[in-house]
Amino acid sequence: MATVNDYPAAVNINPKLFFVFLNSMENRYQVFSGNALTLLPEFPIEVNTVMTSPPYYKKREYGDDAAEIGKETTVEEYIANLVKVFNTVRLHPRGSVWVNIGDTRDEKGGLRMVPERFALAMKDAGWNLVDNVIWAKVEVADDGEVEGHCMIEPATQRLNGNGHEYLYRFVRCKLADAWADPWAVMLPRQAVEPVRYLPKVLMRTETATMGAACTMSGACRLNSTAKSTTRLTRRRCASARL
Repeated sequence: MATVNDYPAAVNINPKLFFVFLNSMENRYQVFSGNALTLLPEFPIEVNTVMTSPPYYKKREYGDDAAEIGKETTVEEYIANLVKVFNTVRLHPRGSVWVNIGDTRDEKGGLRMVPERFALAMKDAGWNLVDNVIWAKVEVADDGEVEGHCMIEPATQRLNGNGHEYLYRFVRCKLADAWADPWAVMLPRQAVEPVRYLPKVLMRTETATMGAACTMSGACRLNSTAKSTTRLTRRRCASARL
């Protein structure tokens, strides 16, 4: 098993927590099935990260339960139910909630602005919105090469609305207190030797620690769109429970 000593750059990692996380990799997940409003308050432990894409408003049905999220009569009721669910999460004080949510259209064909209204409702409920990532599903290069895929809408008089979605990150604390690893998704600078600071089971891409070979300017920068980080995601898993 890997140890902290195998990664000299990991100077800020608590050895005890490091070992606990590596040992826990044998039990990677447990499935809980039921009503979120009932299960979440009784969750046995605090969670460090929530990554979810809830059912979109009046987009599709996943079952025949009338209480299913997305079947509400109004957008206001739908958003209120979402906020109620996230408020029941037993989130670690430094943890994050990532929500991928898309928009829908009203009877006149106009956008309901569901993502924006949801984000504002979460802020009104006391959540801190610290990141707004655009998931760009398709990119067309200058030479015509297409990367990615999205569903084509049979619509006229407007652009295809399926080309992107929002990915919001919420925390309950101040941004300075929230745990994050932005260095893991930065692009390494050229002609600089990378330094691994987490084992490969946690991080497959090799970057440097605290800006030693990665800076916030020049050839290395943190992108606010998912497109650039998507390419890195194929080669790395950079999340850790510390």
